Amino acid sequence: MSQRIGLVGFNVQSGLGELNRQLATYADVDTWLVRPHRSFPTLPDHPNVDTIHCPTGFKVQDLIDKVDTVLFCETPYYSQLTERAKELDKRVVCVPMQEWMPEDLEGWPSHVDLFICPTKYCFNQFKDKLPCVYFPWPVDTLRFTYQQRTTVKRFLFIPGNGGYQDRKGCAVIDEARRLWPDMPLITPQNVQDNQDLYKEGDILLCPHSCDGLGLEPMEALACGIPVVVPWGQPWNELPAIARIESRVTKRHIKREVDWWTIDPQHLVNLCKELLGEDISWASGSARIWAETRAWQDRAEQFTYVVKHGAPCTSCPV
Repeated sequence: MSQRIGLVGFNVQSGLGELNRQLATYADVDTWLVRPHRSFPTLPDHPNVDTIHCPTGFKVQDLIDKVDTVLFCETPYYSQLTERAKELDKRVVCVPMQEWMPEDLEGWPSHVDLFICPTKYCFNQFKDKLPCVYFPWPVDTLRFTYQQRTTVKRFLFIPGNGGYQDRKGCAVIDEARRLWPDMPLITPQNVQDNQDLYKEGDILLCPHSCDGLGLEPMEALACGIPVVVPWGQPWNELPAIARIESRVTKRHIKREVDWWTIDPQHLVNLCKELLGEDISWASGSARIWAETRAWQDRAEQFTYVVKHGAPCTSCPV
C-alpha cells in the first residue's frame, strides 16, 4: 500500500504558500490541512488534493488519521501535531527554514523523522544535530516560463511585505534611490499571481539580509532574469550576474543567525555598470540553470525521500 502524505501549512500569496503549492503539485500529497493566515486570504483549493479547512471542532487527529506521513515547511503550526503523529506511529517530515528553527532544537523538532534541507547552508547547520538530508529545492519551470531578456533597461525589486525586520532590503532600495534618483527601477504592486511578478524588468535586485531559501531569485532565473544578490549564504548557491558587498553580523530571530548588512552604494555602482549591457547570454544561462533543477524531473525522487528517507549521497546536487 502506498504511503499517504498529509501536508500542513498556508495556501496564500507568500513564500511559504508557494512552497506548499509546489509540494501539493509535485510531491504526491493526498490531503492538505490549510492553515488560515492572519494577514492574507486563502487561495482556491488545489485541484488534485483533498483539502481540510479547519472547521469548528477540528482536531489535528482528523488529518493524522487520514495519512501515513505528515509534511510541513518551517513549523508544524498546530501544537501537539508532531507529538500526536509520533504517538500514532506516523512519519513526520519537515522542510526547515534555518532562521526559524528553535534555538535549542527541542520540542517539535525532536518528533521529526527527517528534515529535508533545501540549501547546503541549512544542511550544514543541522547535519550534526538533526536527522537531515540535503535536497536542493527544485524550480517550477512549468509555472515560471522563460522570456528572453536582451538589454538592461530596468531593474526589478520585489518588496513583498518587507519580510521580518525588513530582511528583503526595502531600506537598502530607498537609500539606493536617494543616491541615484533616476535609477530605472520597478516594484510590482497588487499582483494577484506570483507568476506575474517577473513580466517586467531585466535584472532582479535581491538586497536581502537573511533568507531561508530565496524563492524570488530562483523564480526570476527560471523566467530568464539574471539576479543581483549579496555576497553571503545561501545566495552563494545561486548563479548571479553580480554580487553586492555585504557585512555579516549576528541577529536573533528564532535562533541566532547570520544577518547580512548590504552596501547601498555598491548596489548602485553595480546597477550603473549593468545598465545598457547586453544580457542575452546571461538570460539564456539563467533559464538553463533553472531547468537543471526542474520540479518535474525531481518530483519522484523528492517524494521518495519524504516517504522513505535517503542518504545525502543519493540526493541531487
